[in-house]
Amino acid sequence: MDDIRLTRNVLGPWTGLLALTLPLMACTPKTNLEISAESLAPQGQPSKRDMNAFPLNKTVCDPWSGGAPDTSQNGVRARLAHRSSGQPAWTRSSDYLDHGSASGRSLFFSDLNVPTRLFHQGFATETSSVVTDDQGEKLIEYFGMGFSSQIRLASEDPAGDYEFALLSDDGTTMHIGTDGQRKVLIDNEGDHPTRMGCANDRVSLQHGQGLDMDITYFQGPRMHIAMMLMWRKVDAATRTEPLCGTSGNDAFFNPDDNSKPNSNYKKLLSRGWAPVPARNYFLPGQAVFNPCVSGEELTITGGAIVEVSSFQAEIQWRTSRPATSQALVHRLSTGDQYLTDSDQMLRSAHQLRIEGLESGEDYDIQPVSVAEDGAKALGEKIRISTP
Repeated sequence: MDDIRLTRNVLGPWTGLLALTLPLMACTPKTNLEISAESLAPQGQPSKRDMNAFPLNKTVCDPWSGGAPDTSQNGVRARLAHRSSGQPAWTRSSDYLDHGSASGRSLFFSDLNVPTRLFHQGFATETSSVVTDDQGEKLIEYFGMGFSSQIRLASEDPAGDYEFALLSDDGTTMHIGTDGQRKVLIDNEGDHPTRMGCANDRVSLQHGQGLDMDITYFQGPRMHIAMMLMWRKVDAATRTEPLCGTSGNDAFFNPDDNSKPNSNYKKLLSRGWAPVPARNYFLPGQAVFNPCVSGEELTITGGAIVEVSSFQAEIQWRTSRPATSQALVHRLSTGDQYLTDSDQMLRSAHQLRIEGLESGEDYDIQPVSVAEDGAKALGEKIRISTP
């Protein structure tokens, strides 16, 4: 475990941990480099949020391009793990999460609405680093994900009994409830193309109540993915869905034609099925807020290096409104990148002393600021060489 460092703000008392960071790239060997920073700017105003809860270098926002949710309480939180060298190609999603290598990233989605399509872009953080496997390759196969959210009815949704289904490539399992009441609602496991897995039971949903749910999912061999949670309102006269268990790369969508829906999917819509809308997903309590929701634009100007010595550098910049004072440090000789922590103060004028550099090295240093409403800004990279 990395050591925790205390640093002192020159304008005030000891403030505790200001910047302990870890390498961005998965599976990058650790070095002796410990980067920290202290603010030399005026105190600023304290943030009401924990601005270090979801560091940009460890946060992945909607990697399947679902867009940002409406509010910071909406969304789905996910964890990501992958098969390590020598491990088998599991065919149950829980095995990847229980026995694979955790990515150390927090992923956030606005909804679970991914029709069958090719997947090759991987998982990029908010600082553009890409999660890799044990061989340093972009992670696009043999990974598992665990999604957590709470389903709530919107005011326009009728209360009553609902059926749920998952269209997934590859396997998925959906649990509902918490603690002793947790149970499997859908088992759609296995190594398969897009398949419709239907719920074992109907679920009663009422206004003002939430349905806690978690879904485990895995992607086996490349290249197609699908992950869609669907629902429909039902009553005593509703017939069993005949397409339950239907599978195939083009069973519901054409992945070679921009995921165009085919006749089977249109039949589902005609029978009342629909993807669960983004408005109905709410983050589980432990997520606190969705860091992928961004407020009004935040800009950085005037980024400049003030001083460079063998083991430290000072950088200053301004933001268009109060935001955090952080720096992204890239050590060119190793490829390691580090993001300094926030001191939980929001300022418009920023000056940081970055410590823990090594003599005779080249670095790219980039100012980073995040406003309390989630708006993010990264300044231009500045190249320095330590004497």
